[in-house]
Amino acid sequence: MLKKSLFFILSILFLTSCINTKGTFIARENLIFKKKKLFSSRTKDVHVSAGKYKATLKFKTKKKLKLILNGEDNKIVFNIPKGTRLPSNNGTLNLTASQTKQPYDLFGDVHTEYSSSGQQSSYESCTWTTHRRECRRVCENKADEREPRDRRDTRRDHRRDGNRNGDRRNCRRVCEDVAYTHHGHRNVVYHYNYEDMSLAVELLKPASNQLVATFKGTHHSSTRVVDHSSVCR
Repeated sequence: MLKKSLFFILSILFLTSCINTKGTFIARENLIFKKKKLFSSRTKDVHVSAGKYKATLKFKTKKKLKLILNGEDNKIVFNIPKGTRLPSNNGTLNLTASQTKQPYDLFGDVHTEYSSSGQQSSYESCTWTTHRRECRRVCENKADEREPRDRRDTRRDHRRDGNRNGDRRNCRRVCEDVAYTHHGHRNVVYHYNYEDMSLAVELLKPASNQLVATFKGTHHSSTRVVDHSSVCR
């Protein structure tokens, strides 16, 4: 199975901004994080007690990493400094407390494996579209709404009587392409591409190797790839 670099994986996460890595967060001691107040540049303290939590790590934007502790009203945001160069070889990421805007240094490691299934086949429903040029006659009444009512009524009476001189309609031919959807079936040969990512994050006291918390999570995704298909009919 093919292994990819951290740079490639994080780039995908940043571009999609929708991949959530679910896992477990373990606080080895009582922790204090910073949270920005709504409509203010000031922050407040968020307390997380020592223990084990179900958690989700989410790349909110290209510049923010959000840790959500399930069952707790705690959403912790780590800043990613502008211009940070993500590693492309060793698969690790190091950010200091001053960079993350949190009281802890952050160390991350990503490992991803890719694999594919064997080919499979199926008989599936399908649709196709055709277009046909169609024309119709469109007429508009040229009567001036500002005319006295009795004159308009007289003109309507002439049209009912079949008087062609009283017909003041402006007609034209309008043509357009009309789409028609058809339903059918086709033979399909396909396979699946799988992506299995494991993410480990460590929080340490600033400028030390003292570990205070860890997060370990995984993300699995699959993509169906059509290798060949017959004509839909």
